[in-house]
Amino acid sequence: MKNIKISFVALFFILFVCEVQAQDIKNYASNMGKKEKRIEIRTEHKEIRRLTENNVSDFSLKSFNASFGNKSSNVSWTKTNMFDEATFLNNGRETKAYYDLEGQLVGMTTIKTYSDLPQRARNTISKRYPDYTVESSIIYDFNKLSDAQMLMFGDQFIDSQNYFVQLSKGAEKIVLQVTPVGQVFLFSKIK
Repeated sequence: MKNIKISFVALFFILFVCEVQAQDIKNYASNMGKKEKRIEIRTEHKEIRRLTENNVSDFSLKSFNASFGNKSSNVSWTKTNMFDEATFLNNGRETKAYYDLEGQLVGMTTIKTYSDLPQRARNTISKRYPDYTVESSIIYDFNKLSDAQMLMFGDQFIDSQNYFVQLSKGAEKIVLQVTPVGQVFLFSKIK
C-alpha cells in the first residue's frame, strides 16, 4: 500500500513538473512573438519618424502602407506644395503615387515603354509625328474618389487613365495624351 502511495505521489509530481515545463515553453514562445512584434513596431516607427522629418503627412504614410506596403520597394518621399509624393518600385516599374493633404490618393504615374501603348496609338503617332523621337512614356491613373486636380506637364488634368508620351524633334518637345483605346491628342508643348 505504501508503494502505491509513493508511486501515486511520484506520478503526480512528474505530471506537475511536465505541466510547468509546458507552460514555460508556451510563455517563452508567446514572449518571443511579442518581442518580434515590438522590434517590428520600433522599425516602423523609426521609418515613420525619418519620413516625417521631410514633413510628409502621417495620413499619406498610413494610406500608402495600407495600399502598397507589401507590394512596393525602394520607397522615397517628397513633399511638394500640393502633394506628398511617394516614388517606389511596383512590379519592377518605377511608380509615383500622389497624396493630398488628407492622405487620400489622388493618382499614380508608372513609367511605361512605347510598346506598352495601344497599337492604334503607335500607328497614329508614327503617321502624325514621323520626325519625332520618343523620349518617355508614362501611364497616369487618376483616383476617381479624389476631388484634387493634378498638373501634368504644367497643364491641369482630370481623367481616369491615360498614357502621356513625350516626343522631341530637335529643341521642340511635345506631350501627347493617349487614351486606353488608342486615341491620340496633343496635350502640351514643352518650352
